[in-house]
Amino acid sequence: MPETRPARVLVVDDTEPARYATARTLQRAGFTVVEAGSGEEALRQIAEGGIDAVVLDIKLPDISGLEVCRTIKRDHPDIMVLQLSATFVSSGDRIKGLDSGADYYLGQPVEPAELVATLGALMRIRAAEAAVRLSEARFRAIAETMPQVVWSARPNGTYEYFNSRWYAYTGMPPGTLSTAAARQGWCAAVQTDDQARVTNSWLHSLASGEPFEMECRLRSGDGSYRWFLARALPIHNEAGAIIRWFGTCTDIEDIINAREVLARSQTELEAMVAVRTREIAEANERLRHERAFSELLVASSADGIIAYDDDLRYTLWNKAMERISGLSASNALGRTVGDLLPFLRGEPEQAMRRVLQGETAHMRDQRYTFADSGREGWLEADCTPLRATNGEIIGAIAFIRDITERRAVEEQLRQTQKLEALGQLTSGVAHDFNNLLSAILGNLDLIRKHLPASNSDLTHLLDLALQGAERGQTLTQRLLAFARRQDLRPGLVDIPQLLVGMRELIQRSIGPTITIELRLADDLEPACVDANQLELAILNLAVNSRDAMPAGGALVIAADNLVVGDREQLAPSPGHYVCLSITDNGTGMDEKTMARAVDPFFTTKGPGKGTGLGLSMVHGLAAQSGGFLRLHSRIGVGTTVEILLPRAVVRRPRRVDSEQMPAMKSGRLTVLLVEDDWLIALSTQAMIEDLGHVVHTATSATKALDLLRSGPTFDLVLTDQAMPGMTGVELAGHIRRQWPGLPVLLATGYAELPMLSAAELPRLAKPFRQDDLAAAIYQLMQQVQTKRR
Repeated sequence: MPETRPARVLVVDDTEPARYATARTLQRAGFTVVEAGSGEEALRQIAEGGIDAVVLDIKLPDISGLEVCRTIKRDHPDIMVLQLSATFVSSGDRIKGLDSGADYYLGQPVEPAELVATLGALMRIRAAEAAVRLSEARFRAIAETMPQVVWSARPNGTYEYFNSRWYAYTGMPPGTLSTAAARQGWCAAVQTDDQARVTNSWLHSLASGEPFEMECRLRSGDGSYRWFLARALPIHNEAGAIIRWFGTCTDIEDIINAREVLARSQTELEAMVAVRTREIAEANERLRHERAFSELLVASSADGIIAYDDDLRYTLWNKAMERISGLSASNALGRTVGDLLPFLRGEPEQAMRRVLQGETAHMRDQRYTFADSGREGWLEADCTPLRATNGEIIGAIAFIRDITERRAVEEQLRQTQKLEALGQLTSGVAHDFNNLLSAILGNLDLIRKHLPASNSDLTHLLDLALQGAERGQTLTQRLLAFARRQDLRPGLVDIPQLLVGMRELIQRSIGPTITIELRLADDLEPACVDANQLELAILNLAVNSRDAMPAGGALVIAADNLVVGDREQLAPSPGHYVCLSITDNGTGMDEKTMARAVDPFFTTKGPGKGTGLGLSMVHGLAAQSGGFLRLHSRIGVGTTVEILLPRAVVRRPRRVDSEQMPAMKSGRLTVLLVEDDWLIALSTQAMIEDLGHVVHTATSATKALDLLRSGPTFDLVLTDQAMPGMTGVELAGHIRRQWPGLPVLLATGYAELPMLSAAELPRLAKPFRQDDLAAAIYQLMQQVQTKRR
């Protein structure tokens, strides 16, 4: 800091006339002068404090002036000492005086002007050194709060310094910088995959003088790696030559507090005033470099950095804070917390005030709104006092992290986990329903088959029962579609052909007051999806749109090709998709309703008007097909549902025409039925026996293997999938290894099954009717006969 009072000079001389003359000369020059006639008196007055400089005679009656000088410099190194002597004036005497710590040496007699000029020069040097020390203290205060790794290198790239954050991270002992390490520096810790590009980029910067910036992974002391942003800028002298590289490595995975220690050396002052003057220039140059380095550290931080004073007025607002807030530093500096950031009023503002009293403050999940820029989001902050070298609190500094995107991802993850849990619950319920419906439908088919046609009343009641069971079957299909467990048969689907074929059915379903418009891309690619389930999904969405337009309206069904990038968070993977959208101009939904739209059993319709499974079924179909669902809606404007399906890249599967399938000619078969549910087992056995086959039943996979080893020769094994102990797929594996020619038919209501081999097992989807069972047995036996020919 600049001097605010005249320099206080102690004149030490045992000769009173000489002492008096020196004192008067200095007083006339504006100095405040105190006097001492001996060494002891001089040291006593210096101990009392307030002395800025000492004009010291070498020859004193009690203590040598050289010894007095050494004591002063030892206990008060900031006091400037000018030695005077009329006796010791040789070059050797001058060297002894300077070696004792004197800042300058004059022989007597001395001209008053030279004395005043010399002492003035010494005071200017003292002021410059104080400014350098204060600047260094401020720089260290800022650097100590920075969380980055800091390093410096010579112009040729040889590393000469790493801060303590580097040693703490790498586990190296502090100060260990071998010759090899000095050449490689932090690049030695770069992950192997990043080594080439980081090294090449760094060498390019050294050759061109361009700033260096690169993201890479650095190895820590425990062997793990973290991502860092490495930056470096060249420092030039006045001639434009690079004299040093300064760089930082910022942890961009999880910003942490770091300390930075800069070691600076001071050169001894030369004996001549001219040399001292040159050192002032060098000190100013160092000051400029330090200020530039401080600005680099603040500017390169990935965190927002702010500082404020005792009045809560902002004194620092870095580039990262400009990005977070949308406010430039010129608009922020000098304004108060309450004025600029009203969302911090109350407890957060009080916490910031307590930091000025020596506490620390941590804000987590703080909602922010910058009124000037309109920016909104969430942040977290760590605030700590900013201290001078003497420990005095001169303000506070805070590191701000924008966590808006992280919170959004966490919220999306919670929604995904909720849907997954609902899916697991739903699939379990649907599986139990499938087992019940298998028994109901199978027995109803047998009763219907053997009921005399003349009994019309019972036939009518039986048909009603079959209709109810079929409606239950449709419900379980929707539940399994939501849970992604439905047994889908994906194939190449021509979307335009499917929509044109459905148009009349959709129109009948939604009524004449709603118009339908098809907007289909000319170059539309085929989609990979179960065509029957897609038709059901489209019809469900059309009916939903009809209910949203009770007074009539317009329904637009569009299809186009779409390339999804990696920024689409809902997509399972980036790539090519077919986008099928259904848009209405109905009542629309608010955000709260949209958040629950795909939840099973959630409906906005009245009692008896909806199951709440429409959108959840569509969501399940899209997800199970490898795509995803997007929903857009506004109250009073309408709703758009987008089903994004993967573009087909597989061949069209071969389909079996049931009308061309010949009658059953497989003869009387011996069938091993494996089913742990006695109700399903009895029903299935009755259906198989009604077809003319012989049935042996096992209630577990283990008992089935025992029957295969000791029982009759079987032509076919029909097994359930979900059984305790050993699943149907595992049983099929044992059968293929021990009885490779024995066909296995798997009955299941699930789509997600482990693969037994390169080819999947033949499946019979639950719940099944007797016709489905007969067709499955026939097709499997036909395949077996074809292989045996």
